[in-house]
Amino acid sequence: MENIKQAAFQRKCEDRCTRETKELVAYIDGCAYKCPKCDAVVLLDETEYSTLACIYSDIEEIEKKCEDCNNLCTFERIGVSDYFEHPIDIEYRVGEEKEYRGVRVMMDDGPAIYIDTQAEEVQLSWDGVNVTRKISLYAVDAINDYFQWRYDCIQ
Repeated sequence: MENIKQAAFQRKCEDRCTRETKELVAYIDGCAYKCPKCDAVVLLDETEYSTLACIYSDIEEIEKKCEDCNNLCTFERIGVSDYFEHPIDIEYRVGEEKEYRGVRVMMDDGPAIYIDTQAEEVQLSWDGVNVTRKISLYAVDAINDYFQWRYDCIQ
């Protein structure tokens, strides 16, 4: 019975890490939208995004019914800076000459979720279970661009 509980908990951790990775990529790819009335976030999959891109020349905003506030709303596109709006901790990795090399950002502490650009992965740690998901170099570059800008602002 204990092995079944452990396997279920492991699967729960894997699913959470996968969801967090997909959410991060959606923000980077411009497929995340926010309801201005209730702050609900909608992530479009590739099919939905492609369909909207064919209909509208500019999809900075989309109009649809918000499932959270039950209103017809104009959702606004959000991006990487919105994803990293409230990190718990930021660990800048810099060289001897104080040049930016990468970042490890803690996004949640229950479970602990980190985005690590040098390891190129999303990392989840929860009650002794550790799970990682790789992220693309495109995503790593977008994250590094954003955090290098933040790092340069504080130097």
